[in-house]
Parts: sequence; C-alpha cells; structure tokens
Amino acid sequence: SYRAQELPRPAYFEYAVPRDINNLNQIVGYASYHEPAWAARIGYGVYWASPTSVASLTDRDGFANGLAWSGVQSINNNGVMVGEVRYSNESNTRMGVWRNGTWVLGTMFQDAQSSAQTIATRGFGVNDRNEIVGQVEANDGSGWSFLFNRFGYFNDVRIPDSNRLGAVGQ
Repeated sequence: SYRAQELPRPAYFEYAVPRDINNLNQIVGYASYHEPAWAARIGYGVYWASPTSVASLTDRDGFANGLAWSGVQSINNNGVMVGEVRYSNESNTRMGVWRNGTWVLGTMFQDAQSSAQTIATRGFGVNDRNEIVGQVEANDGSGWSFLFNRFGYFNDVRIPDSNRLGAVGQ
C-alpha cells in the first residue's frame, strides 16, 4: 500500500519542490529560501538520494565556481540529472547535466533559421540512454524544443508557424 511521506528540506531552505523520481526512488527538484526568492532565481537544485536524505547540488560545485542558481527537472535510472544553471559571470541560463558531482553545461545556440541568439536553454527530461529533451529561448521572443541525442547532436523539434514549444517529461 502507498503512504505519504514528508521529504526533508535542505538546511537554510524553507521552500523545496520535488520534480522527478526514478525507479531507484532517487528524487530531484529545487529549493530556495522561500517561494518569492525562487521566482527571483535564488535557489539551487536538490537531490534526495532516499526519501530521508537530501543534499544541495552545490556542495561539490557550488559557490567556489561561481554558481548563481540551479534547478533540476529530471533524473534517469543511471543517476544523470538535467535542468538549468546560471553562473554569476554569465547572463544566460544554460541546460545543465549533473554527472559525478559536477554540472556539465549545455551549449548556447544560434538559430540557423534567423539571426536570433539564445538567451536560455533548459533540460526538462532525460531517459536511460541519456538523451535529453528541453527548450531553447531566443532574444527575439521565439523558442523551440530540442532533443540532445546520445551521439552528442542537438535536433530541433519544431512545429510550423509556432514560436513557443516546451518539451516536458521523460
């Protein structure tokens, strides 16, 4: 039978949101001092290795490397996590992949179909082949979804005559 269980919050954080759980009961999400702080992009990705253990994903790669904020959206059964990160020396948000205790940053794009420059990339889902789906947002207001495949290539996922589409889920 199922039962509800409260998840612990990381120390110093009053607001924590779980976003995904894998088959190993590992949970990911984000936390902040309070909800308005998260809305202002003050917060960090968190990882519940079990329903009773929580850690911020800044412990091994955080403030010393200039991490301004992060958020985790998905975790696969290999423990690979995806989301978004921003470092204090950058104005753009990048897709982040958490592997082996550190953030690996996704690339920024230039839209081949226009002169738009990327202002944000976000990873929303990762499968067990480490393929990632996410969203690109450009400075001209356009956006599109992408698939980052296991061969290291980005594939645009676009719908004709649309300028906003966000891939969600695993």
